[in-house]
Amino acid sequence: MPSKITRSGTSFRGFMPSIKSHPSVPWHSWGEEGATLLLEFSPEVVHYRSAQDRQFQLGTSAHPLSYTPDYEVTLRDGSIVFIEVKPAQEACRPSVANRLALARAGLAEQGFPLYVWDETITGADIRRDTLRLLRPWRGRIGRNEAHEARDLVARMQPRTFGGLIHLARTKTCALTWLANGAAGIDLDLPFLSTAEIFVDPPEMRHAPIFA
Repeated sequence: MPSKITRSGTSFRGFMPSIKSHPSVPWHSWGEEGATLLLEFSPEVVHYRSAQDRQFQLGTSAHPLSYTPDYEVTLRDGSIVFIEVKPAQEACRPSVANRLALARAGLAEQGFPLYVWDETITGADIRRDTLRLLRPWRGRIGRNEAHEARDLVARMQPRTFGGLIHLARTKTCALTWLANGAAGIDLDLPFLSTAEIFVDPPEMRHAPIFA
């Protein structure tokens, strides 16, 4: 699926074409782009969307807080969490840190965890580069074709990305299979021809992001 990126001054914005959250999810910074990439490919996430229409009235009558998170995420256990994307330097500013602490406490009272993601999660170089490589191939094949590819990979059990290329006949086809769930890789390790792939289950792996 193609994505769109536009620039206004020093700001970038675009959208993440999604097969989890049709048709696409917007982002308004490089940090948010990294977040949508991770949400789209993480096996822990079944659905996500922009939360700009969710305005929470938190705090107390003496110190009210109107808060809108960046993304609403449904995990595979059915729970709903919210994501705030903030550069680490900005999140450490006392006024911002205090606001986020109040938002986290207020949402927790309503049963919603709030996770603050900085560049250590959204901008991890190896992970982000691999996800950007896979993104254009996401949604390029239909559900039936993806299931057929998953069944073939499970039956033949290739051990590496090079083996997957051999099975798929072309690198483009192997990337398409990976991007659409026929197999998984460790997103935090270099994506080479020798990279191990996972077929049972055929899921992407990555360091904890909801902790």
